[in-house]
Amino acid sequence: MGGNRSVGSGLRQSSQGPGKPVRHDRFQRRSRSSAGCDGAKKGASETARGRSRGGLTTKIHLLADALGLPLGVILTDGQTNDCTQAIPLLGERTPEAVLADMDTDPILSHLAERGIQAVIPPRAMRKIQRNFHHTLYRQRNRIERTFAHLKQFRRLATRFDKLKQNFHATVAIRCSLRSLRQYVDTN
Repeated sequence: MGGNRSVGSGLRQSSQGPGKPVRHDRFQRRSRSSAGCDGAKKGASETARGRSRGGLTTKIHLLADALGLPLGVILTDGQTNDCTQAIPLLGERTPEAVLADMDTDPILSHLAERGIQAVIPPRAMRKIQRNFHHTLYRQRNRIERTFAHLKQFRRLATRFDKLKQNFHATVAIRCSLRSLRQYVDTN
């Protein structure tokens, strides 16, 4: 071929020495992410789906009145803690009491600042156990019944919608129907 040129002179040399084959990266046996998966999934914020024990899930944070009628809804990823959404969900509302099962200091201090009675049972690990209204706390089943009513809507229970805005609209429609049932006889 002439000069310093030879067949294969432009090819990469093996780091294992002469005569050893060059290994390709995809044959490496170490664990690493696959190509193109170097961070959050595209559009993850638009879907409100997050990892939880049951797989990809969405949490519905719901604020209801004394009759169990929905007043506000926030959707988050499945791994988001419920406690983080309680204060934004309450907003500027000032009810007489808040019935919940989230005993955290930020929520309790927020309710105390606004003069709202916290009907929240203390966690067993608290050193100082505070009192709460046991008979009023029994009415908390109304929010659970509201969730049961919402989950009767199959589209909502199985999350057919991919996008967060579509699923939020489905939840809003079902909450409206729940409120209308209070005033209109649908039987």
